[in-house]
Amino acid sequence: MTVCLSLGVFSSCGEDYDNGIDEQWKNFNDQIFADLSGKPEYKRLTSLSGNGFLYYKPSNVLVDADEKAGTEEVTIKIYPDGTPHATDSVVCRFTGWFYNYDMEKVIFETTEGENNMQMGRGKQVNRFLTGMADMLQYMRVGDEYEVCMPHELGFYGNSEYNSFGVKPFTTLWYNIKLLKIIPGNPPK
Repeated sequence: MTVCLSLGVFSSCGEDYDNGIDEQWKNFNDQIFADLSGKPEYKRLTSLSGNGFLYYKPSNVLVDADEKAGTEEVTIKIYPDGTPHATDSVVCRFTGWFYNYDMEKVIFETTEGENNMQMGRGKQVNRFLTGMADMLQYMRVGDEYEVCMPHELGFYGNSEYNSFGVKPFTTLWYNIKLLKIIPGNPPK
Protein backbone atom coordinates (compact mmCIF):
# COMPACT_ATOMS: atom_id res chain seq x y z
CA MET A 1 0.00 0.00 0.00
CA THR A 2 1.45 3.37 -1.00
CA VAL A 3 0.75 6.35 1.24
CA CYS A 4 0.89 9.79 -0.35
CA LEU A 5 1.60 12.90 1.67
CA SER A 6 0.88 16.40 0.52
CA LEU A 7 3.60 18.35 2.27
CA GLY A 8 4.75 20.16 -0.82
CA VAL A 9 8.10 18.34 -0.86
CA PHE A 10 7.02 15.29 -2.80
CA SER A 11 6.47 15.39 -6.52
CA SER A 12 5.19 11.85 -6.89
CA CYS A 13 4.01 8.79 -5.00
CA GLY A 14 5.76 5.46 -4.92
CA GLU A 15 9.09 4.38 -6.27
CA ASP A 16 11.04 5.90 -9.08
CA TYR A 17 11.49 2.66 -10.99
CA ASP A 18 13.94 4.22 -13.46
CA ASN A 19 16.69 4.39 -10.86
CA GLY A 20 15.37 2.04 -8.14
CA ILE A 21 15.07 4.82 -5.55
CA ASP A 22 11.90 5.41 -3.57
CA GLU A 23 12.04 9.19 -4.08
CA GLN A 24 9.06 9.80 -1.81
CA TRP A 25 10.76 8.01 1.12
CA LYS A 26 14.10 9.71 0.43
CA ASN A 27 12.49 13.18 0.29
CA PHE A 28 10.45 12.49 3.44
CA ASN A 29 13.60 11.53 5.36
CA ASP A 30 15.68 14.37 3.94
CA GLN A 31 12.97 16.80 5.11
CA ILE A 32 12.96 15.34 8.64
CA PHE A 33 16.73 15.88 8.84
CA ALA A 34 16.57 19.38 7.32
CA ASP A 35 13.92 20.44 9.87
CA LEU A 36 16.41 19.93 12.72
CA SER A 37 18.57 22.82 11.54
CA GLY A 38 15.97 25.25 12.87
CA LYS A 39 15.66 23.66 16.32
CA PRO A 40 17.94 25.42 18.83
CA GLU A 41 18.07 22.46 21.24
CA TYR A 42 20.04 20.46 18.66
CA LYS A 43 23.74 21.03 18.02
CA ARG A 44 25.39 20.26 14.71
CA LEU A 45 28.44 17.97 14.58
CA THR A 46 30.52 17.52 11.43
CA SER A 47 31.31 13.87 10.73
CA LEU A 48 34.91 12.81 11.16
CA SER A 49 34.45 10.86 7.91
CA GLY A 50 33.82 14.05 5.95
CA ASN A 51 30.49 12.63 4.69
CA GLY A 52 28.19 15.23 6.23
CA PHE A 53 27.02 16.10 9.70
CA LEU A 54 24.60 14.97 12.37
CA TYR A 55 22.50 16.70 15.02
CA TYR A 56 22.49 15.85 18.71
CA LYS A 57 21.13 17.00 22.07
CA PRO A 58 21.46 15.81 25.67
CA SER A 59 19.08 13.02 26.63
CA ASN A 60 18.18 10.91 29.66
CA VAL A 61 15.67 8.33 28.45
CA LEU A 62 17.63 5.07 28.57
CA VAL A 63 16.81 2.66 31.34
CA ASP A 64 19.40 2.64 34.12
CA ALA A 65 18.40 -0.76 35.52
CA ASP A 66 21.11 -3.43 35.04
CA GLU A 67 23.80 -0.87 34.19
CA LYS A 68 25.91 -2.01 37.11
CA ALA A 69 26.02 -5.63 35.94
CA GLY A 70 29.49 -6.19 34.52
CA THR A 71 30.20 -2.56 33.69
CA GLU A 72 32.51 -1.26 36.36
CA GLU A 73 33.50 2.25 35.38
CA VAL A 74 36.93 2.58 33.84
CA THR A 75 38.60 5.88 34.60
CA ILE A 76 40.44 7.05 31.54
CA LYS A 77 43.68 8.82 32.37
CA ILE A 78 45.47 8.19 29.10
CA TYR A 79 43.42 10.68 27.09
CA PRO A 80 43.26 14.22 28.44
CA ASP A 81 39.72 14.79 27.16
CA GLY A 82 38.37 11.44 28.48
CA THR A 83 36.68 10.54 25.19
CA PRO A 84 37.22 7.31 23.25
CA HIS A 85 39.26 7.06 20.06
CA ALA A 86 38.14 5.06 17.04
CA THR A 87 40.35 2.10 18.00
CA ASP A 88 39.04 1.94 21.59
CA SER A 89 36.16 -0.29 22.59
CA VAL A 90 33.14 1.01 24.44
CA VAL A 91 30.25 -0.40 26.40
CA CYS A 92 27.12 1.60 25.75
CA ARG A 93 23.35 1.45 25.81
CA PHE A 94 21.44 2.55 22.75
CA THR A 95 18.10 2.49 21.00
CA GLY A 96 17.84 3.15 17.28
CA TRP A 97 14.68 4.24 15.46
CA PHE A 98 13.31 5.99 12.43
CA TYR A 99 9.98 7.67 11.73
CA ASN A 100 7.35 6.24 9.43
CA TYR A 101 5.05 8.39 7.29
CA ASP A 102 2.70 8.86 10.29
CA MET A 103 5.67 10.22 12.30
CA GLU A 104 5.52 7.21 14.62
CA LYS A 105 8.80 5.85 15.99
CA VAL A 106 9.83 2.50 14.58
CA ILE A 107 12.51 0.98 16.83
CA PHE A 108 14.81 -1.27 14.82
CA GLU A 109 17.56 -2.07 17.35
CA THR A 110 18.11 -1.67 21.05
CA THR A 111 20.26 -2.83 23.92
CA GLU A 112 17.39 -2.31 26.35
CA GLY A 113 15.43 -5.02 28.14
CA GLU A 114 15.92 -8.55 26.82
CA ASN A 115 18.14 -7.21 24.01
CA ASN A 116 20.84 -6.16 26.44
CA MET A 117 23.56 -7.29 24.01
CA GLN A 118 26.25 -4.74 24.89
CA MET A 119 26.19 -5.20 28.62
CA GLY A 120 29.57 -6.20 30.02
CA ARG A 121 31.47 -6.39 26.75
CA GLY A 122 32.98 -3.80 24.50
CA LYS A 123 32.61 -3.02 20.83
CA GLN A 124 35.29 -1.10 18.95
CA VAL A 125 34.14 2.46 18.17
CA ASN A 126 34.99 2.19 14.48
CA ARG A 127 32.68 -0.86 14.22
CA PHE A 128 29.56 1.23 14.87
CA LEU A 129 27.63 3.12 12.20
CA THR A 130 29.63 6.15 11.07
CA GLY A 131 27.24 8.59 12.78
CA MET A 132 27.33 6.65 16.06
CA ALA A 133 31.15 6.41 15.94
CA ASP A 134 31.30 10.18 15.38
CA MET A 135 29.11 10.87 18.42
CA LEU A 136 30.88 8.37 20.66
CA GLN A 137 34.22 10.08 20.04
CA TYR A 138 32.80 13.27 21.58
CA MET A 139 31.24 11.57 24.62
CA ARG A 140 32.53 10.96 28.14
CA VAL A 141 31.51 8.05 30.38
CA GLY A 142 28.00 8.79 31.69
CA ASP A 143 26.98 11.07 28.79
CA GLU A 144 23.73 10.34 26.97
CA TYR A 145 22.63 11.98 23.74
CA GLU A 146 19.81 11.81 21.25
CA VAL A 147 21.44 11.73 17.82
CA CYS A 148 19.94 12.20 14.37
CA MET A 149 21.99 11.16 11.36
CA PRO A 150 21.29 11.32 7.65
CA HIS A 151 21.44 8.18 5.53
CA GLU A 152 24.97 9.08 4.42
CA LEU A 153 26.23 8.41 7.96
CA GLY A 154 24.28 5.18 8.47
CA PHE A 155 25.41 1.73 7.37
CA TYR A 156 22.02 1.21 5.78
CA GLY A 157 22.52 4.23 3.50
CA ASN A 158 21.50 3.49 -0.07
CA SER A 159 21.66 -0.30 0.17
CA GLU A 160 18.78 -2.73 -0.10
CA TYR A 161 16.65 -3.61 2.93
CA ASN A 162 18.64 -5.29 5.67
CA SER A 163 17.97 -7.58 8.60
CA PHE A 164 16.83 -4.57 10.65
CA GLY A 165 14.10 -3.63 8.13
CA VAL A 166 15.56 -0.17 7.45
CA LYS A 167 14.88 1.09 3.93
CA PRO A 168 17.57 2.84 1.90
CA PHE A 169 17.80 6.63 2.45
CA THR A 170 16.36 6.48 5.99
CA THR A 171 17.22 9.17 8.52
CA LEU A 172 18.26 7.35 11.69
CA TRP A 173 17.84 8.38 15.32
CA TYR A 174 19.64 6.97 18.36
CA ASN A 175 19.70 7.50 22.07
CA ILE A 176 23.25 6.57 23.10
CA LYS A 177 24.63 6.35 26.64
CA LEU A 178 28.35 5.73 27.09
CA LEU A 179 29.05 3.44 30.06
CA LYS A 180 32.68 2.41 29.72
CA ILE A 181 35.79 3.03 27.60
CA ILE A 182 38.26 0.21 27.07
CA PRO A 183 41.50 1.63 25.62
CA GLY A 184 42.50 -0.11 22.40
CA ASN A 185 46.09 0.99 22.13
CA PRO A 186 47.16 2.64 25.37
CA PRO A 187 50.41 4.61 25.18
CA LYS A 188 53.48 2.97 26.72
